[in-house]
Amino acid sequence: MRLLFMLLGNVCIPAMVAYLVGRNKRFRQYILAPLTFRSAIVFTAVCSFLAIISSYYGIRIYGALASTRIVGVLMGGIIGGPWVGLATGIIGGLHRYSLGGFTALSCGIATFLAGIMAGLVRSHYSFASMNWKVAACIALAAEVLQKSLTLLLAKPFEQALAFERTAALPTTAVTVVGTVLFVLILQDMQKQYETAGADAAQISMRIANETMPYLRKGLDRESAQKAADIILSVANVDAVAITNGEECLAYAGLPSPYHAPGVKIHFPETKKVLETGQISVFAGDHGCGDPHCPLFYGIVVPLMVHHKPAGVVRFYQTRKKGLSQVDVEMAEGVARLLSTQIELADYEEQRLLREQAEFKALQSQINPHFLFNTLSIIMSLVRTRPETARELLINLSDMLHFTFAHHEPRIRLEEELRNVEAYLNIVQVRFGERL
Repeated sequence: MRLLFMLLGNVCIPAMVAYLVGRNKRFRQYILAPLTFRSAIVFTAVCSFLAIISSYYGIRIYGALASTRIVGVLMGGIIGGPWVGLATGIIGGLHRYSLGGFTALSCGIATFLAGIMAGLVRSHYSFASMNWKVAACIALAAEVLQKSLTLLLAKPFEQALAFERTAALPTTAVTVVGTVLFVLILQDMQKQYETAGADAAQISMRIANETMPYLRKGLDRESAQKAADIILSVANVDAVAITNGEECLAYAGLPSPYHAPGVKIHFPETKKVLETGQISVFAGDHGCGDPHCPLFYGIVVPLMVHHKPAGVVRFYQTRKKGLSQVDVEMAEGVARLLSTQIELADYEEQRLLREQAEFKALQSQINPHFLFNTLSIIMSLVRTRPETARELLINLSDMLHFTFAHHEPRIRLEEELRNVEAYLNIVQVRFGERL
């Protein structure tokens, strides 16, 4: 029991450090954003430090060392995935081996394997599904692995067995508790992320409402620039660009000639998104051609119209501000709403074109029949009533000019009434008193 409480005191150190770094804004951004070389170095350094501290504060029993070292290694794998788990496991394992003791080899190997195991599990679980039960199973499996290797490799066997009889249950319990505490800290971060996600949804809806009057007419340079300016003013981003399938239509944010409107699409990520229709998140060189470009992080989201990419929206952040999963969801929400508006504008344009086509088809059906009848009347009146025939020709000329002229969707009432009057004059001559 005394060993259990001593180990619980030791696990408070990694738990406290994990909580403090978890409250740090930059560290949270590293956790929520895609893994980069910088974030992998930070994760490896922090978790290796916790594993080394735990080994130094371990308790000597029968010439072996009982510690909470595996908690730090498991933290590395859970945070950063396989690569961080591998690096943390190597560092923690080598340090434990350097401390000596008849269990040094078995504990070193177990530490290395625990890091890889945690990283592999993390690669198959998101933060949402990485609950305390999964964490407890990982910790329990890591401890069972370490105990098994100790009994298999440590010599003499009697001394290894005596050590495990004393330390197996306390070290296993503390490792499970420490790992679960760490995941609970992640769950607290997840709640903060969900709150921020609700804010991102509100930002997306606000952007959609403000861009609606401009995108209602379709996607062109003017409407795209208005939309980019609105996104920049509402969303917490450093730059925004909107493209169609060929060139940049609009750009707003930090000045950069490589992102200016009219520039042909040459960014690899943009071409990839236009080909696949899938969102792309990148960090570092994005192919703009400017070696001093301040835009380090980026999200490229497709504008889907009729289930095909019609363009993209690019959201940029500087290295200083960073990028989080909340930014990714906000970008997806904005692009989805903008796509809907562009698609509705396209449907409206198609409806107007269809109505005009139907009207022209109706004209082509009516005009020949009416024209032939009117010409027949004029021919019959040329000799007997030439003045009436001349008036009919004038009325027919006015009607044909009105009918075949190019009209806007709306015409003046005066023109329409003049056309109706000409038609009635022709019909009155044709039907006479029967009208």
